[in-house]
Amino acid sequence: MHRDLCQQLLADEVTACNRGRLRARLANDVLLDEDGRVVFEVETQYGRQVLTLQGDNYDAEPLGLSAIDPDTRQPLPEDRWPARLRSGLHPITQEPWYCMRGLAEYYIHPSHVSESWDQDRVARRLEVVIGHLLDRMEVPA
Repeated sequence: MHRDLCQQLLADEVTACNRGRLRARLANDVLLDEDGRVVFEVETQYGRQVLTLQGDNYDAEPLGLSAIDPDTRQPLPEDRWPARLRSGLHPITQEPWYCMRGLAEYYIHPSHVSESWDQDRVARRLEVVIGHLLDRMEVPA
């Protein structure tokens, strides 16, 4: 898909996140940064958490999850990811990851290669993915 079209689709999804029920659970608006990453912040019992979802070809392909340092915006090592989002290091990417349908890392994991993003993408819009992550981190509704 054309990059501008992908960015517009993602921008529309971000806007939907900021208009819906999800917004009340977040510390700030969901943002689409200058690098094309979706960025959202939450306050948890463990403190402030900042997560990103990124990918150059959304929604033809799913977005990948990262946890970043709230101050430096650099990727966090696995031991600093939100505790309930730690699935260890991904066997393919060797990066920290969380095993969840709707995330890029899920579909490239050897256990899930028979599953297809195309089967999930209508039901796993950005608001649903972020909502599941918030649920998992026990952010109140």
